[in-house]
Amino acid sequence: MSRDFIIALSQIFAGKIWRAEKHIYYHCLESFMRIGIDCHDFEQTPRWGIGRQIEYILKTVAENSEFQKGNEFFLYFKNRVPEENFLKNSVFKKRVLKLIKPSFSLYYNVLLPLRAKIDKVDVMFFPANMLPILYFGRSIVHLPVDVFFEIKHGNLALRHKIGYKVLSTWAMRHATKITTNSEYSKKELAKLFPRTADKIIVNPLGVDNQKFKPSQGSKKGNFILNVGQCFPRRMTKEIIEAFCIFSKNSVNKLKLIIVGKDKYRPPILDNLIKVKNQELSYNAITKIDDVSDNELIQLYQEAKILLYISSSEAQGLPPLEALACGTPILVAENELSKEIFDNLAFFVKNPDNPDSIYEALKSALEDIEKQKNIINNNNMMLSKFNWHNHVEKILETANNICQA
Repeated sequence: MSRDFIIALSQIFAGKIWRAEKHIYYHCLESFMRIGIDCHDFEQTPRWGIGRQIEYILKTVAENSEFQKGNEFFLYFKNRVPEENFLKNSVFKKRVLKLIKPSFSLYYNVLLPLRAKIDKVDVMFFPANMLPILYFGRSIVHLPVDVFFEIKHGNLALRHKIGYKVLSTWAMRHATKITTNSEYSKKELAKLFPRTADKIIVNPLGVDNQKFKPSQGSKKGNFILNVGQCFPRRMTKEIIEAFCIFSKNSVNKLKLIIVGKDKYRPPILDNLIKVKNQELSYNAITKIDDVSDNELIQLYQEAKILLYISSSEAQGLPPLEALACGTPILVAENELSKEIFDNLAFFVKNPDNPDSIYEALKSALEDIEKQKNIINNNNMMLSKFNWHNHVEKILETANNICQA
């Protein structure tokens, strides 16, 4: 509650009705929404997942005056502010909450809530799937269902599992609103937390169609592509094994390029790739930890097909980005994939089975007609996923929370 509004109320009780009405009138005219955003994942290089989501949200705000009108955005960083030109926009108020010895728990659960309180933030947006224990203000937490898959079935370090278990569950129970990427994710979260199902809002991620688009005149390369952090649930190991089966049964020395960090515990992919390349007697498989945006776009454009085969996902950006760049995709056949892609994809029935992946890959590479159909008819589907709509939904949700 602002100082002017408190003065107005005190004047009402003092009998100064006219002056009170004047204070309230000007308070309403001059009011604006202060939105805080936790940006610690945006500091990471390279940026994957949440970091990229934050980047596109902030860039979209900076490029659209409609989102700036009547709003201030308080950006909270743990160690540093990235050197991005769009962050120079005056609508952003940047805060670095850095101590001599960096501690994520201290930053997230103590310093961030305290600084948001000092800044008199009206509503906080937490994109990192968690709600700080000591934050008691109005909040929006972005939370996909695969977080709870990782807690139960993933191979995260124990401290990370405990952290997510506590803070993600806390978010589901105490956040003002939860946003998630798909109807599938909403339904699964509602099964886990039925008492808070009414607070879940679907807000799909977007694709930058100005950046991710087909290349004019470039030819397809002799490789297939896999993009994304290499968690076990994304079946990178099974994809490698399936590719080897394909390569042994093909005269064409096709290559597999994997872009993403090895998230297996312990890491297994470099050694597996070395062994498989020796078996195949050529440099068939290449893994790259990091690429620039321009390099990634070129890979999307030139790949024959993108493999993105996950046992648990709320949406996933690489398949949409690949489609936008004119490359067909092979994904797991499940409720989420059907919701997002309908029939504009190739599907594998058993994503944890290398033989099943091999059969689906072989069929996809041979079905030129369906490849063309996917690329020629994906515009309407892709139009549903844009960052403008994503940011608009966040601000609409924040505004509704503040007016409630």
